[in-house]
Amino acid sequence: MEKQEYLSQSKYAEHRNVTKGYIGRLIKEGRLHLIKGKLNVAMSDAELENKSNDDKAPNYWREKALHEKAKREPAELDLKLKQEQLVEVDQVGEHLDKIFSAVRQRLLATPSKTAPLVHAEESVGGARIVEEGQKHYKIRRETGFVSGFK
Repeated sequence: MEKQEYLSQSKYAEHRNVTKGYIGRLIKEGRLHLIKGKLNVAMSDAELENKSNDDKAPNYWREKALHEKAKREPAELDLKLKQEQLVEVDQVGEHLDKIFSAVRQRLLATPSKTAPLVHAEESVGGARIVEEGQKHYKIRRETGFVSGFK
């Protein structure tokens, strides 16, 4: 494995026979990257030689960063799933379906469970007065609510 050569901005500018200002501008544009304050000669040369006539050639560092990000994101999601910090959308939907189904079943069963408790009733102004022992309850008929769950 060959040793990589690193140069300061001014030394690299001499190496490329350009001004230090030009190298500084390339660094600000993101075409060249400093590593511990110096430029990797081989990588920087490769990036500058990659330049096309219309200056729209892919930037090595930008492309490498995008590639690394694309690899990192799925790995982070897998880790969070394994640590149970995330839940898959399908699992949430299935769980909610079970909960809503149970609520619906209980609501539909409510009239049959309460019917034996009602002993006597008499109608007063659209509402019924239900007597159960010594207690009196005022009940309004709400059929639309329960039938909406069918």
